[in-house]
Parts: sequence; C-alpha cells; structure tokens
Amino acid sequence: MKPTYEDCIYAAGFFDGEGCVHIRGESNSFALSITVSQTSRPVLKWIQLRWGGNFRPRTGKPKNNNQRWRHKWTTGGWNALIFLQDIYPYLIVKQAEVKIGIQLQTSKRKDIIDAHGYTPTEISKFRALREEVLSQPGRGRKSLP
Repeated sequence: MKPTYEDCIYAAGFFDGEGCVHIRGESNSFALSITVSQTSRPVLKWIQLRWGGNFRPRTGKPKNNNQRWRHKWTTGGWNALIFLQDIYPYLIVKQAEVKIGIQLQTSKRKDIIDAHGYTPTEISKFRALREEVLSQPGRGRKSLP
C-alpha cells in the first residue's frame, strides 16, 4: 500500500516522538537503520503495511507492573531512505537527525555490496555522518536538573 500525503504527515509526527535514526559501523562499513518503539501494536503494523520493514513484538520486557510490553518496527538501507524522504518535510523535532540519515544513504553507491569498494574519502564522510547523528540533541539518556 503506497502511503498517502496524510500517512506521511502522521508517520512524521509519530517518528518525531518515538523514532530513532541509527548509523551502525565502526571500521569501513556503515549502515542506516531506523526504529520506532511503542506499546501500541496497531500503529507499528500500520507503518509496516505502508513502508515495509520488520515488526518485532514484545521487544522490551516491562521492569515493573506499571509498564507495558514494547514493540518495535525497524527497517534499514534503501527502504529506510524511502521512509525518511517521505516524512522529512513534516518533521519538527528530528529533522536534523533524519537529514543526516538521508545524506548517508544517498552517499552510498548501489553497485557496492560490501565496504571494500568505498574510497577512504567516502569512508571518512560516513564516519563523520555517524558522529553527527550521535551528537544530535536528545540522543541517549539525560539526567534531569
């Protein structure tokens, strides 16, 4: 099912609140992935129906009786790029983070299967993008004042 304009706006708002951009890699191989975690299964299945990816039920066990099971939707690579490009114009909170993810994936060449085909300059760019996404506000746990 192809996402509508309204789907993209809703998904952007949802991603702003519950989504995360990941750039994995340490040496010469870097990969884009995105996740959305939520206690509501239907919303994540709705996203999966429109953008593909993987739905993982019950990924985070509740630590106490007041919490509910978390579920997760994930996708990566070129599929993640399509999702990010669809929601990018409507983001407010995570627009900078998503822009970095888009830059990484559009910098990759489809003809290269593994990291050995990239030049040192390309690898340096991927490393810089990874560091940039990690430095975005709101990443990681912050203590309250």
